[in-house]
This record gives sequence, structure tokens and C-alpha cells, in this order.
Amino acid sequence: MDSPSDSQLDQSFTALAVLSPAGKLIAQGRHRLELRSWCPPQVPLLDLLIIESRRQVAAEDQLDPEAAGVALVDVLSVEPWPGTPGMFAWKLGNVRPIFPKLGPLPARGGLYNVCLRSLAETADT
Repeated sequence: MDSPSDSQLDQSFTALAVLSPAGKLIAQGRHRLELRSWCPPQVPLLDLLIIESRRQVAAEDQLDPEAAGVALVDVLSVEPWPGTPGMFAWKLGNVRPIFPKLGPLPARGGLYNVCLRSLAETADT
């Protein structure tokens, strides 16, 4: 995916923050399973915006304002991770790298919404 067009700027995406370098590996298609201690609200989860953060943002109220969007992916399935109770493997597919990276974008814990238009307007002021 190239830089967002005007129509893409109007979109709102569900986002998931991952710790660096996992975002880069996801965007390269080299990291196809994301391990979490929770499940997404539905599967498949399409057009999930992967935001790479340099800081751990496990809690919903934590924030890394220097994070960047690196890929759009689909969560195809979620399965319990063998041998580790309470952990789930999110199978990622349909990986679409974003180049150049979108940023800065907020990185928070859990799933959250990011509206690209409001972020672009904030950057212009």
C-alpha cells in the first residue's frame, strides 16, 4: 500500500499495536502468527492496521505517540497456543505493507480505532 489517498484518509481502521521489530516482520510477511492473551471480538477480522511501537503499550491508557502504521492485515483465525494456557495465536494473512510508514500514529493496548482523516488534519495545523 502506498501513501494513503484522499478516499483512504476518510477511512477509520481497527488498529493493533505491536512492539518493534514485530511490525516490520509482519509487513515483510515473515511474522504470520501474533500471540496474545486475548481474542479479537470476531474472526475473520479484516483490514487490521498494524502499528509498530518502540515502547510496550499493554494497557489501554498507555500511549506511544511516535508509533507508525506499517501494514494492513486480515486475522484469518485464532487458536489456543499449544502448551501455554491462556495464550492465543492469531493467524495473519493478506498482508499489505504500507510504504512509506504512516506516522506518527497512536499506539495503545488492545484493539482501538484510528481515523486517518483526523490525524492528517491534526498534522496540518
